Amino acid sequence: MFLNLVSTFIYMMNYYIVGPSSTNYIISLGGDEAFAGFLIGATPLAAMVSALFYSQWTSSGYKSPILFSSCLCILGNLLYFSALEYDCVYFLFAGRFLVGLGGCRGLNRRYIADNVSSIHRTQTLSWFVSAGAAGMAFGPAMAVALHQLNLIFKIPFTSYELELNGENSPGLLMFLMWGIYGCSVAFWFVEKPRNFFQHQYSAVAPITPINYGATPVSQPLPQPHHPQQTSISPVKIHQLRAELTGPIILLLVLLFINKFIVEEIISSGPIITNHNFGWTVSHIGSLGAAIGLLVVPLSAMVGWCSYRGISDRFLIFHLFFFAMVGLLIFLSKNTSTSTYIVGYLIVFASLQACESVLMSSLSKIVSPRLAAGTFNAGLLATEFGTAGRVTANGFLTAAGLLVDPNILFDVLFLPALVLVCASLFFIRRNWKFLSTENV
Repeated sequence: MFLNLVSTFIYMMNYYIVGPSSTNYIISLGGDEAFAGFLIGATPLAAMVSALFYSQWTSSGYKSPILFSSCLCILGNLLYFSALEYDCVYFLFAGRFLVGLGGCRGLNRRYIADNVSSIHRTQTLSWFVSAGAAGMAFGPAMAVALHQLNLIFKIPFTSYELELNGENSPGLLMFLMWGIYGCSVAFWFVEKPRNFFQHQYSAVAPITPINYGATPVSQPLPQPHHPQQTSISPVKIHQLRAELTGPIILLLVLLFINKFIVEEIISSGPIITNHNFGWTVSHIGSLGAAIGLLVVPLSAMVGWCSYRGISDRFLIFHLFFFAMVGLLIFLSKNTSTSTYIVGYLIVFASLQACESVLMSSLSKIVSPRLAAGTFNAGLLATEFGTAGRVTANGFLTAAGLLVDPNILFDVLFLPALVLVCASLFFIRRNWKFLSTENV
């Protein structure tokens, strides 16, 4: 489990470490700064493609796909680092695309769902989100620390020289970190027997899918001394629609909205703060690092609340409510540095902490069939969350090209406010169907 959380930390650090310096890197290679959004969006776009592949692979084991994803991230960061040496902007996009192909978020989620009981799942997923938040904080912090770097060093026993600066050094750092992680997995990751997951579900009878207009029903637990052995047949793609009940679809849409708003806030930060407040890379990276670190204790508190018996639906509703408050602060008439930071803090922290509760609720209400096989809940959560990121980057790029910078703030965050308000409405409307107490 520790290596699973480390993977989450490194991947999220890798995702966000290039944000502050990516625009300068593209310009230094002769590219147009308008492509910065595409560079950032290449990673989640590739992750959507690879998620299905990893989901299929994890049906037979975890160690091999983890090692393979690590190798892709190693190669991707090596390309990103080498772009300056070869003066090739295409290396940047290829490198970030390979990092996305190596993204194993769905694999991480499925590992938790397969190996953690439903009682402790929200708490464990809060650790998962905390590890991701720590990576999101450490990435910009390292970008700031490397920003002033400017070295030329000679490779021993050769006449070859390499330039290392604040633009390509994140690639080298992540190359080394993924290499160390890959070696750790190769030596210390222990594969659980493949019948482990079946035994987890053999202790309980299958849960009747929840439908709108019907009361959630769960079959009684079998007697402890005579466990009911059930054979779980994974869902095929043509059977997927029948398994997607109303509450499952609602949670997936909430996850999409969650990631859309979080990505929109983070990716728009350099544009908005530079235009409105004259911020530099150091200011942006420091803000991202500070707020990312604040998510860690909040996620831990959410996990503790869940462990103490507070329902997932209660936590989801109130965390979305706090996000609405933060967006209202964002959209106040007199936007200043302080209101921007406060709004950023509330929205980002509440939605990041909410991710673990959404994933936990989803894993609890799906039928055992949807928890196994290729088209499982972890894959669906990854695809919807990543689609939210991709959509946010596309929306931001279009807004940046077509909209006057003076009204960009309202264009970006008014739709986000509408989405959050709609989320609160549908959560309350479907309150009883989101119950996981009997699961």
